[in-house]
Amino acid sequence: MFISQVIFESEKTNEEMLKEIMRKKLTSTLSASGIISGECWVTAKNDTIGYALVTKWENKEHFQSWFSAEHKKRPHDNNQRDGSKPKLTKTGYQFEVANID
Repeated sequence: MFISQVIFESEKTNEEMLKEIMRKKLTSTLSASGIISGECWVTAKNDTIGYALVTKWENKEHFQSWFSAEHKKRPHDNNQRDGSKPKLTKTGYQFEVANID
């Protein structure tokens, strides 16, 4: 099993943009080959908000195949309506099941 977590964080004024990113990614992920489950989580503090996409895959190869295809068909374009880019941080984590016997 392989788990991917990607967190997008920004100012609360950019929350709708973050929600749209999550909607697109979750929809794409849940129809991918090898996906076991996917969830979107949210956290907020002070003036920032973060959304995390947490996905569970049968194996790393399924995740990599989806990731490669997703980034080819959907280049990143997070421009606001006035053409400016909001400050957005993206942090990714990947995990495999650990055998701790």
